[in-house]
Amino acid sequence: MSLLTLEWLRPGLAEADEFEAQWSARPWAGVARLREEGAASLALATQGGLSLGLSYGLSNRLDLCAELSLASSAMTRFADVMVSIDGGSAQRGELQRRSGGAQLAVGPVWRLGVAWVPVLAVTGGAGVRYRSDGELVGTGIVPASKRAEQGLELVVATRLGLERRVSPRFTVGVYASAQLGGGPALPLQASLSGSFGVSYVYYPQW
Repeated sequence: MSLLTLEWLRPGLAEADEFEAQWSARPWAGVARLREEGAASLALATQGGLSLGLSYGLSNRLDLCAELSLASSAMTRFADVMVSIDGGSAQRGELQRRSGGAQLAVGPVWRLGVAWVPVLAVTGGAGVRYRSDGELVGTGIVPASKRAEQGLELVVATRLGLERRVSPRFTVGVYASAQLGGGPALPLQASLSGSFGVSYVYYPQW
């Protein structure tokens, strides 16, 4: 193997980022502040999911990315929710339900290094959020107004991370993300998460 090839294989000398494409996968976990119509306060829910992304280098520091994210929350309880059962008078009770969804977002990614790469991404997009039947805890009753539903959701997110280019073809990284989403028929939802990612790098123009 030539000395030139050996030098090219060293992670610290691998070229980034213009004309470079990356396929990435990031399993993630975090928490979300969920709103429920009729609830006296917000609820804190744990959630997790998987993000799959594709990015392309517009310059040595700027990528354009598209990312598909899948999410699901644990069963979440909302205290002191005002509901009406079978058209009767309104009453308060504790409600539990799950939520989840899928989103597609696009935006710029700034990569500020070569071997060790600080990363900042800002994305926006849309998706579908699903909420399961809202059940009154301990009764098995699902009020008519709390039936399962799904709706359009608009999202904005930011992600800050640090990647390590382990070879000219692979990078690994850790990230922290924040997201805000909501829709015409859905309450606002704010979330924070952490993730680990693996990316495969190639150069379509080579």
